[in-house]
Amino acid sequence: MASNPIEFGVAFIPFECFETQSTIYIVVDVIRATSTIVTLFEQGCRRVFLTDDVQKVHDFHQASTERFLICAEDAVGRRLEGADFSPSLLGIQNNASIEGSSVVIQTSNGTAAAHYLVEKGASSIYMGSLLNGRAVVEAALDQAQGTGEGITIVCAGRKNGKLVTLDDIYCAAKLMDHALAYARQQGIALSLQDSAKFAYSQLSIYPTSEVALHASASAENLRKIQSTDDINLCAIENVSNLAPQLYDQQDYPFIEIRRN
Repeated sequence: MASNPIEFGVAFIPFECFETQSTIYIVVDVIRATSTIVTLFEQGCRRVFLTDDVQKVHDFHQASTERFLICAEDAVGRRLEGADFSPSLLGIQNNASIEGSSVVIQTSNGTAAAHYLVEKGASSIYMGSLLNGRAVVEAALDQAQGTGEGITIVCAGRKNGKLVTLDDIYCAAKLMDHALAYARQQGIALSLQDSAKFAYSQLSIYPTSEVALHASASAENLRKIQSTDDINLCAIENVSNLAPQLYDQQDYPFIEIRRN
């Protein structure tokens, strides 16, 4: 067990993460990227990769016999032209081609946040959502106990990570709630930064996750494209035991995520 309390914080947008050493990151883009990634694995997807440019996938297909399905959205959240499907959870659940496939995903905020952390030198990055909230914080805390690292939940935000979003902060609060419960159970000492305390206060404002997510601007964007079902699906809590984690590999021009 770590001899000192584990530092626990929340970054409300990715660009708040300046010090990337000795920190375990949990990226949250609850509407929808991180929820989509968990759903892809739960639907039997074999491998998931992140890209910051779908053109890289098309270029890869030109040079290789290996094929990936492309999951990507345009600026308003609809399927990007040239992609096989959008990050819609409802669409993925009804897509028989997902099982056994390899998927490359690109979204406006969640995948951008992960790329930002990788570029800054972060070496341990998990993907968190309400769907796998308990599992992902327990995995991060187990790791931190062994290494003495701190933990930061990174909210992906909106507008390419430039604006704070209610849904991600609320999700961070839910993850913190699970972390505090697990810490008490395991006898782990946590030291909460002010950012974590502020995020945690959101739980007293909204009676349920569904209410909190529907109150966000991210949800309003999905309502505009008639994807309300996705909001409700993203609000479901702890139905997955997965803790997807980024994996450093050199075989592909993308970032791989392992289901763990």
